[in-house]
This record gives sequence, structure tokens and C-alpha cells, in this order.
Amino acid sequence: MFDMISMWVKNVIFIVLFAVFLEFLLPRSNMQRFVRVIMGLFIMLAILNPVVELMQHPWRAEETMLAMPSSNGQTAQILAETRKTAQAREQLTLELYERDMARQIQATVEAVDGVAGAQVSVRASLVPEHGPVKIESVKILIRPGNHAAQAPIRKIVIDKAPAKEENKIDLALKRKIQNIIVQLYQLRPEQIQIETMPD
Repeated sequence: MFDMISMWVKNVIFIVLFAVFLEFLLPRSNMQRFVRVIMGLFIMLAILNPVVELMQHPWRAEETMLAMPSSNGQTAQILAETRKTAQAREQLTLELYERDMARQIQATVEAVDGVAGAQVSVRASLVPEHGPVKIESVKILIRPGNHAAQAPIRKIVIDKAPAKEENKIDLALKRKIQNIIVQLYQLRPEQIQIETMPD
């Protein structure tokens, strides 16, 4: 590939030098203008020739790239490292996206009346044909009740099992959270899982 580029540059330089030399040899006359036009066309042809050839035979560039590893053993290693780096970058992008989306959804859920706290985990995948990242599922653990600042003091009863009813998710609250997430993030209801946060 580099040999082709260097040969192309050498040809262009040679034709330009030849045009300048020819112009010095010709006497000042109408013929000189004619020669300038011809040499200008030759220079343009030399510059555009590789582009035209590439457009007529687009597979030659691919053949050159495929032929490179056989001539240089390091090229295959460089390509493997490039793929590995691209995969690591995609994985990091996915993890950052999942973390940021989990924070956004958590803030949204905690703003809903009747939710004292929330933990959110998001699972996403890279889907190049539908955009960079697609959300697969959202798991929301909520603690029902008022916000911590407004939470009333709970009554303590001795010799009785603690009531579990307070920590159950009200069906209306679950639907409300689900509808908000569906509308804001364009998800399907079956992608959202809402459960009570364990004590």
C-alpha cells in the first residue's frame, strides 16, 4: 500500500518537473500556452488515476489489506489487538450506559409518591443496526413508604412478629412506576421488573 502511494507521488512529481522543464525549453509564443494546457491535463490525469482505478476496482484495496499479513507477520497481530481494543471499548461503553441509565431511572422512581428508596439495575446490549445501545431489561427494587425525611416513627410492639404488610408493593404504585418508566424510556411493560427491596 505504501509502495503504491510512494510510486504515485513520484509519478506526479516527475510529470510536474517535466512540465516545468518543457516550458523552459519552448520559446515564448502561442505554442507555450498550448503546451501548458496539455501538461496541466497530464498532471490532473496523474493525480486522479489512482482514484479512478480504485472506483473501477474497489476490491483491490481489500486484496491489498488481506495480502499484507503474509508479507508482514506483525500485521495480523496488530489487527487482533485492534479487534480486542474495540471489543473492550464496546464493553466499557455498555457498562457506563447501564450505570448511567440505572441512576436516571432510580432518581425517577424515588421521585414518585409512596417510594421511600429504590435500587435499579439495567441490562443493555449493543445493537448496531438499531442504534448504539438497546435496553433489554430493568429491575427495580423499591422500599414503599414516604421519603426518609418525612418517614413517621414506627411503633414497636414487643412479643409479636413484625408486620410484613407495610413493606408490600401496592399494585397501583407498581403500575404507576411501570407506566412512568415505559413512557419516559420507550420500553415495553414486560421489560420492567418491580420488586420489594429486602430488609
